[in-house]
Amino acid sequence: MICINSYRIAHMAENEDGFLSPPRFSSHECMELNEISLRNNDWQTDYQQQGAGAFETWFDLYVSSNLRISDQYCSREMSVSGIPPPDHAALALQLNPGKKGIFQGREFGANNAGLIAPDAETFFCTPANLRMLVFTIPLPRFNQALHAAANKKELHHLIAETPVTNLDSGTLVALTRATHHAINIVRSAPQSARLAVCLSEIEDYIITTVSLALTKHSRPARGVLARKNHLRCLMQARSYIEAHLDSPLGMETLTGVTGASARSLETAFREILNVTPVQYIRLHRLNAAKKILLRADRTQSSVTATAQALGFSHMSRFAQNYRALFGELPSVTLAASA
Repeated sequence: MICINSYRIAHMAENEDGFLSPPRFSSHECMELNEISLRNNDWQTDYQQQGAGAFETWFDLYVSSNLRISDQYCSREMSVSGIPPPDHAALALQLNPGKKGIFQGREFGANNAGLIAPDAETFFCTPANLRMLVFTIPLPRFNQALHAAANKKELHHLIAETPVTNLDSGTLVALTRATHHAINIVRSAPQSARLAVCLSEIEDYIITTVSLALTKHSRPARGVLARKNHLRCLMQARSYIEAHLDSPLGMETLTGVTGASARSLETAFREILNVTPVQYIRLHRLNAAKKILLRADRTQSSVTATAQALGFSHMSRFAQNYRALFGELPSVTLAASA
């Protein structure tokens, strides 16, 4: 297992032949994926465990100046939000057969592809045992490929029309194989710059394949305005919740913050995150509690003080919910802290 403190790739040099793929990262903590994504992929992410039980994940990464690819597995259901690096767009592919999540309020499963706009926060409620590929592409490179594939169709038009589209099985297999081929080449060749031509061709193949697949059956999506309104009020509520986990949080407060009705908020949370606002608050407070306990000085901290600071008044219920989500009592987490 690679430790998070040693899992860091060098910043890309001003060199077109820079191809990097660090060793696979593995962890039992969902929250470590946030630091991995920021350190090595420049994504702003928020991974929150939702499914009960012990958590396992691994994360493979390929990076060059023209393309970043992450291949990841996560054992439990999660609530994930993410913003791509500046001036980049992304495409997310879920590889789980028969298991579906919710991407931007839409059912999302195998053979589905989700487009992630530049500078836009995207929400994904994942299934258990998630296997996902994410291709992060510089905006000029992406638009260039789309121009060639679809008669100068701009990316922002494509995202407005088809934020979620389908890929045929052959395309999915081809993209998966190309990804693994690129990662294996970099990891097996100490001086991958010598294979720059081969790797550049693989990258071109991936980006072209993605662009052709996205523009093949584009058609306007239904309910775009309603979905945008739900996203807007959800993001307002979510931002307020995350900044006030240690303050009273009720529907009256959230409706006052967002200007939306309680029914609209409930619909937005259920549609996009597959939880109620109350469940969302509880899950985030539990995740926040674990983060605090993991980093606490066990000689000066207590489970009770941590729970109460986050709005939990019933210690036995807090411990029960904590154990149901993380597979251990909060006292065990604190005892294992540094």
